Amino acid sequence: MPIPTKLGISFTDAEIGTMKAGIQVVIDTIKTKITLNLSVAERETLSKLGAERIPYVEKSIGIYGADYPQFNPLAYTYADAQLDGATYGQMQQVLSKLEEAGELSTELQMVAGHFALLFMRKQYDVAKSNVDENVPGAQVIVDGLKGAFEGQGNFGDEPNPNPNPPTP
Repeated sequence: MPIPTKLGISFTDAEIGTMKAGIQVVIDTIKTKITLNLSVAERETLSKLGAERIPYVEKSIGIYGADYPQFNPLAYTYADAQLDGATYGQMQQVLSKLEEAGELSTELQMVAGHFALLFMRKQYDVAKSNVDENVPGAQVIVDGLKGAFEGQGNFGDEPNPNPNPPTP
């Protein structure tokens, strides 16, 4: 879908509250079962179950664990493995929805930020073009917003330091 030409939307406090409450349900539901707060080092020591290994884990727990119990570890029970395998799949479903919500929220924030910055840039340009005519408020706007544009490249504020670039 192309970038819209304008956004002009907002959410009520109630709508934002509802969205945050929905996300909080995920947090609270997980915390009723377990609280994890792993350090970076702890996370790095964990074995990673990527998509390419899921079929093998499913086969191990779903078939071999039941058919060949003599090969199951003693300290890590088959019942726990079944629960952990199921939890992995359940969390994948939750993460997929959270990722969808995160992507949608990120895109909306990006578009809203784009238009807010566009408004500011155009306002600054109009005010700057009116400073020489002493239009009331023009200098206030230019002084108040110029910091947003400092160090951002040549916006026409300064002459090009090298009007004759080298020829290739």
